[in-house]
Amino acid sequence: MFCNIPPSLVDDTLRQELPKYRPPEFSKLTIHDRYLATSLLQKAIRRNELDSALSAGEFLRCNYPSYFWRRLPIIALEDVGLANQALVYFVMVVTANPPVWGVVHGMAKVAHFIIEKLCKSPKDRAADDLFDVVSRDPVCANNCIELANSAEIDVVDIEPDDDVFARVFSLIPPRQQNGEFKERLSRPDEWAWKIEQAEFVISCSTTIVASLAAKQTRSVLAPMLAALDPEFPKSFDEVHDDLMPAAWHGGVPTWACGQHTRVGLAGLRAYAKRSKRAATLLQNGKTGDVSTSKVLGGLLFRFECGQLRHRADWSVGSDLKRRATLLGWGLKDDYVPDLLNTMIDEWELLNECRLACLENHLR
Repeated sequence: MFCNIPPSLVDDTLRQELPKYRPPEFSKLTIHDRYLATSLLQKAIRRNELDSALSAGEFLRCNYPSYFWRRLPIIALEDVGLANQALVYFVMVVTANPPVWGVVHGMAKVAHFIIEKLCKSPKDRAADDLFDVVSRDPVCANNCIELANSAEIDVVDIEPDDDVFARVFSLIPPRQQNGEFKERLSRPDEWAWKIEQAEFVISCSTTIVASLAAKQTRSVLAPMLAALDPEFPKSFDEVHDDLMPAAWHGGVPTWACGQHTRVGLAGLRAYAKRSKRAATLLQNGKTGDVSTSKVLGGLLFRFECGQLRHRADWSVGSDLKRRATLLGWGLKDDYVPDLLNTMIDEWELLNECRLACLENHLR
């Protein structure tokens, strides 16, 4: 399949807005932790918390510039996705060669412009939820293995009305049909080729974005976007996810303390020691695949760290979000609802533990 770049992806609006853009004043962070700053940047974008996003982004751009520019397209894929493909495409084009844009507009201006656009954009995390379900749901895992062992997988006809999981499995390159989906794609050109030659109908816009994303970021979310495309609506309502109360220290909120930060894991370990209800559930339900703090972090992500402002409201996306929420990471699925409810019921205690660790970390 060959697609010319559709006008909707060229999006001259973004190019025309950039020269006139004037970033707002924003706070200056005092932290010196790349991972905490990255967590704050991405979660602030999800929540449309512009001051926090710009603060964290500027810290990363000044201190870890290469890492910062590599991270932006990942954020666009994970949190914006099909809800605003023109923006995702623009972010990938700019971050592929930031100095070219920086020479004309200034590196800081380009960075702040992208961050603000990501904050205010409609968002969709269905690709990430789809990956979670495909890789962790037992039924999907078994189907993936069965399809991987089928010699006919690469010639199966996939119709547009087949379910999203059949479409995902059909995109696995022939040489990589081993029953596994890893977060980072091996031989991304093969994935891009499968996306471009898909046996179901994908819009040209999504074909271009997903193929470019596979090659540029090597993210497994690239084929997930392609598989979701046939059912993504042309228009959608935007909803705001419920947000839990937060505490702040040194300009950093507790919602930035997730499972991908040392301080977040420390806070969750402290909570596991202080909560008798959580300790009992963990003792009975843990599988031993990951640490206690990561078990709790995976659940915390589902009701706090991964919540969105301006989320695209559509049936498949909502179903995937619901299914992913009920999957345990290092925890038997039967124990997920009780432990989720326990953490929510004990939110003040959990936040108290995270805040104490955050204060100690920033001291």
